[in-house]
Amino acid sequence: MSTKRVKVVAVAVSLLMLIQVGWSQQEGSSQPQCNQVVQQLTPCVQYVTGRESKPSDACCNGAKQLAASAKTTKDRQTACSCIKQAVGGLPNVDPSKISSVPKECNIDFSLPPITRDFDCSTIKAMYW
Repeated sequence: MSTKRVKVVAVAVSLLMLIQVGWSQQEGSSQPQCNQVVQQLTPCVQYVTGRESKPSDACCNGAKQLAASAKTTKDRQTACSCIKQAVGGLPNVDPSKISSVPKECNIDFSLPPITRDFDCSTIKAMYW
């Protein structure tokens, strides 16, 4: 298999593992669940890894859903932690592209440049 194909397979496997594990919150919680966050933002992988020059419509739709569901600081920190976990399993992620998704999609919220080392507890009102 070519290196490119191996990377694509690795990304897909990583995302499927994240979705299966789910990092589910307790039932009845209104906080975003990691499996939902990952599903919403999976279409953005091509953009944040540099394979596409613009986010797809599916990526923008997922980002809009995330923006609508992450209403409180705790929600935002939870979503950030989910993204951080997903980013940790992906090769070649450009953190600046993560933070540019809302602007590219004309969504009125902000994402930090999330990396494996990003401290999600720093997310307050300045994001989203």
